[in-house]
Amino acid sequence: MVERLKAACKALKLNGANWHWLRGVRATFLDSVGAPIGTTQALLAHESPETTKGLYLLSASSDAQKAVDGVGEKLIGPKFRFGPK
Repeated sequence: MVERLKAACKALKLNGANWHWLRGVRATFLDSVGAPIGTTQALLAHESPETTKGLYLLSASSDAQKAVDGVGEKLIGPKFRFGPK
């Protein structure tokens, strides 16, 4: 499994990616689409929401979210959405 991750990350040019990083990405994406903390906590199999919040969630400010959406629209087109409207 680790070798598959390494090969996929190399192909995608994701230098330094590992399982912990991927868990953080998953938690952050769930948070950005408005998933309740309890749902994210359950999906990551944490005993408490404080663990999930403290270790994994890197919530973006609304200004940062607008910037990411704007770049996505320029690169991919107006149908691309990152997170909720």
